[in-house]
Amino acid sequence: MFSRRVPSLLLRASVRHSSTAPVPPLLATLQADLKTAMRSKNQLQLSVLRSLLAEIKNAQLTNNPPNDDVAILQIINKSRASFTTFIAECRSANRQDLVEKEEAQLAVLDGYANSVKILGKDEILAGVEKVVARLQGEGVQLDMTSVMRAVTKEFEGKPVVMRDVADAVKKVLRK
Repeated sequence: MFSRRVPSLLLRASVRHSSTAPVPPLLATLQADLKTAMRSKNQLQLSVLRSLLAEIKNAQLTNNPPNDDVAILQIINKSRASFTTFIAECRSANRQDLVEKEEAQLAVLDGYANSVKILGKDEILAGVEKVVARLQGEGVQLDMTSVMRAVTKEFEGKPVVMRDVADAVKKVLRK
């Protein structure tokens, strides 16, 4: 009466492909340190890591999720900037208790920010100058867009902060 044959559409739907990208090393470190802070009841580090991981989780829900250490470093630097502005506000309000607390949290963030190895500004400037020289040899018009496009291809896969790259391009084009 009824056929026991499974439709091929259902068979194809049941094949599971791995859709998870590899976890960036810095994110794995943050998650492991969160567990360690929970076990050791280190409230300072625990609060910093929870807020940082929440920001990373929110960033993962956007169109451009952080998929490497440099992208996570940008999130850390954004948090560091907000901490420094808040510290300045607390100093102006003579709230030394909050200043000490926020500086301790900023020190935790600084430790994670310094753990990411990125290209220095001198290396970036040298790379940009090399790309600009190559573009001049090819006869390409040197404007910000064309140089940034070529430089982005040059630094693809390398740990760089794009703001530093843009600053280096502007500096080279001003010469």
